Amino acid sequence: MLKKLVRFRKQVFIVTLVVYGMFLLKVENRCEIGDVDAVYTWVNGSDPKFLASLQLFADHGTNVRSKRFADHDQLKYSLRSLQLFAPWIRNIYIVTNGQVPAWLNTSHPNIIVVKHDSLFTQKEDLPTFSSPAIEVHLHKIPNLSPYFLYFNDDFILGSSVSINDFIAKDCSQKVYFASKIPQDRHLDIEGGEALVSERKFDFEDKTRTEDPYIGSLRFTAHVFHVIYNADVTHQISHMPHLINRHTMKELQSELPSFYHVTSSHRFRQLNDIQFALAYFTYLMVKHDTYGGKIFKHHVMARNLLNINDI
Repeated sequence: MLKKLVRFRKQVFIVTLVVYGMFLLKVENRCEIGDVDAVYTWVNGSDPKFLASLQLFADHGTNVRSKRFADHDQLKYSLRSLQLFAPWIRNIYIVTNGQVPAWLNTSHPNIIVVKHDSLFTQKEDLPTFSSPAIEVHLHKIPNLSPYFLYFNDDFILGSSVSINDFIAKDCSQKVYFASKIPQDRHLDIEGGEALVSERKFDFEDKTRTEDPYIGSLRFTAHVFHVIYNADVTHQISHMPHLINRHTMKELQSELPSFYHVTSSHRFRQLNDIQFALAYFTYLMVKHDTYGGKIFKHHVMARNLLNINDI
């Protein structure tokens, strides 16, 4: 009788552990952010009409290397990898200058092509050949999910990806850092060249010939140091980014002149606000606004191809 009672208690204890474990599992995965859409920016740089427009608007000092705009059908393979490894994505928005990939099934109910002119408020900013200018307006896509994954067309997923790769169980966002931002002797990090009270920055040195992307990283880091006292030292990894559209709208409302200037550029410039660096830095410096820590995971990314390996 005693043995039967001990055996019964063990069984009850095991069942209790299983039920408790299931409860913990449910609690640990309590973060629900709803549907998630994917947003791509794409251009067919091999299109003769595009190339003619590119040359028409390029000034003498603008770098218009064709390989930056060349299209090798990367988007096709990126979309296939998305379908295979992230089937939980709801809708896919492809933002273009009006071009449509010849191979794309435009009748697919979950793939929507969005033209630049439907997003840009200032029509005089168009046409633009600058990805930072286009990125300023991505959160304005009609019916876009509150959180969306932003892809470049050359991102290809190598294995299964879940929303947990981008957001923690307590709903804090994850950030993946890359290498350090190169120092710039031209920038006075104490803000000597910045009229901080008016939030204006003098950064229009036309004699500088450095890479616009690196320059925009330095400039964005400088802006956040002066305005928010943030020490921005590392780049954000080149990978898909989970973006909260309402947070992006709030960020742009705090720095309207910077985003207006970025939007106005037809080509990349040194004084662009860099999309991912600005967004994630803003989350870090403003986390108190959101009732808790936005960032719980700070990861130095090494393998940028497979998110699950980071």
